[in-house]
Amino acid sequence: MGLRKFVVGNWKMHGLSSDLAEVKAIADGSREYSGVDVALCVPAILIDRSSRAVPNFAIGAQDVHHAEKGAHTGSISAKMLLDAGASLTIVGHSERRDAQRESDEEVRAKAEAALKEGLSVILCVGESLDVREAGNALETVQMQLDASLPDGATAGIPSRLAIAYEPIWAIGT
Repeated sequence: MGLRKFVVGNWKMHGLSSDLAEVKAIADGSREYSGVDVALCVPAILIDRSSRAVPNFAIGAQDVHHAEKGAHTGSISAKMLLDAGASLTIVGHSERRDAQRESDEEVRAKAEAALKEGLSVILCVGESLDVREAGNALETVQMQLDASLPDGATAGIPSRLAIAYEPIWAIGT
């Protein structure tokens, strides 16, 4: 069985209720490409409204917390995301690894929590420009992958796990 193409838009910190028409247009347009899976990862405030606006289209979250619940102000658990209508989440995005100093261990815990609850996961890896220019990109990405890959990744989970290579230096280019 061959791998399907998977195209995911990450809206980052963009999007308001007034943008739901764009969510619908993207979902409608994606139906023209039967050999490609398409999803949108929207800000948390739009997950519920987007999933209601396009019920048969994959809406995802841009992050997830590793804990089921607790004193984690501003964080969202996998159960909460599912309840809001998300079917997938991004973890380990290079912006979060860099700006929020997320460790490989945190990324792994997030991926495991999301997979445990039934969400699909996009696990991001990537290097900085300094690392790339020093010729250490492959080793850095391999170390991130080895340390971030969730337990069970080779035993039945692969159909719900995608690896995305997005180096920090390429964001916005």
